[in-house]
Amino acid sequence: MTSPVANSLSSSPLRFPCLFTILLFGHHAFGQEDAALRYGWKAGQTLVYSVTVEADRGDYTDILKGRPSFRVKSADGDGITASFSGTLSESRKVKPGKRLIFRGPRRFSPFSPFTGVSGARTRGGNEFTINLRGEIVSSQGSSQLPFLLGNLSQLMIERLPESSDKTWKHQREISISQSSNRLPVPSFLRGRNQKTTNATEETTYTVEKISAEAAVIRKKYELKTALTIGGKPKFHIVGEGKLTFDRKSGAFSKLQYQQTITVREGDDVRETPVQVSYQLLSEEEQKKFLAAAEAARVKAAAPPTAEQREQILADLKSNESSQFLKRLIELQRKSPKEPDEEIAAALEVYLVTENKSHRFMAAKALENWATTKSTAALLDALDDDFNIVAGSAMKALGRLRAKEAAAPIAAKLSDLRNRVAASRALVAMGSVAEEPVLKQLNNSEWQVRFEACKILSSIGTEKSLKPLQDLADDKNGLVKQTAKQAIQKVEKRRDSPQA
Repeated sequence: MTSPVANSLSSSPLRFPCLFTILLFGHHAFGQEDAALRYGWKAGQTLVYSVTVEADRGDYTDILKGRPSFRVKSADGDGITASFSGTLSESRKVKPGKRLIFRGPRRFSPFSPFTGVSGARTRGGNEFTINLRGEIVSSQGSSQLPFLLGNLSQLMIERLPESSDKTWKHQREISISQSSNRLPVPSFLRGRNQKTTNATEETTYTVEKISAEAAVIRKKYELKTALTIGGKPKFHIVGEGKLTFDRKSGAFSKLQYQQTITVREGDDVRETPVQVSYQLLSEEEQKKFLAAAEAARVKAAAPPTAEQREQILADLKSNESSQFLKRLIELQRKSPKEPDEEIAAALEVYLVTENKSHRFMAAKALENWATTKSTAALLDALDDDFNIVAGSAMKALGRLRAKEAAAPIAAKLSDLRNRVAASRALVAMGSVAEEPVLKQLNNSEWQVRFEACKILSSIGTEKSLKPLQDLADDKNGLVKQTAKQAIQKVEKRRDSPQA
């Protein structure tokens, strides 16, 4: 289980109203162990794990459960590249003899599973590359867990050692950032309104048992801040558990781990015990799970029947949040057989509500449901102050190939927060976006010129060649190189029989 790249730590909303995030200064390096222990994932292989996280909250237990999976894209002596998918479902179990009373909407605190993995947290996929010792070479996407447990995609990955020491220890400096935001903060917004606290973490591994089949390893973990309250660390985590590494499959197959998170704020002290376990499914179990998951996906994505459609419309127009929220979530997974202007119009209403979550869910659903008549509403959404709403609006406009949206989306290339979404939308638009993108070649920011070159390499025609050639002497080397590559691709399309 690698340390978190950006993980939420939370307290009760009354006592500790802030969100805490750990920011790492480097990859996890746990030390050294038997040199024979190496990852052995194979290209084309799928690994499915059963994962459970339980946090003792006093009168009740917060539970996260699920079966995330890895699909190995490539594997050789230099490393392994895999994609990750899956989430953990959230539930709450009240202890015997206790009663939980909610007064108004639940306000999520940083200890809550609601600051962790959900469907939206892993949207767009998750991919990483490790070497055979489990060092993270590269990664993209986020699948953040609560309770400072790191990314779900890296929970089953430990860094294996270089030598055969039976005990090894690693210590490093990290930084905990404190944000005033209650809800998880998108990566492009992190760093705003934050305070940081220095901390150290130490991990100790001991091989308790090893054979040709498996290695059983005990892991001890401690994190503590330099900042103290009453002489004790403001944040203090102590954890211990047992790992099993399957030497035949070259993968960690089992974990039983528990940690206690202690947070001090003034005179208040809150302790949260957390238990984490996972188990690698057998090949037979994996086949059954993957078949069931695919059947569920197909069912969820199926267009609604006529009867279901009428109910969806009624619920979207309802004032009952339990009804319209269900449909906003459901429609994100579905696509219509044919353009449905009525459902699209019902979704557009939510683009102008004050509730950010409702706007996001509606925009996300419109990625599939928007029609040409949705263009005006989507253009307005490009300026939404909630960035991911604008991102979904751009994706919908890209799918529609809305010519009138090309210029305003191309202008978004100057905004770092919108650049990736804008670039993808412009590529999806194709040649209708060529003229607005060409104008961005004259942008004063080299990053924008660079992005415009990349887009034109996919959508550029003969008219793009001269402007791209003019960038052959650009003062930025990366822009110059990318412009030359774009020219080659445009010329190849022009000269090919399919062009």
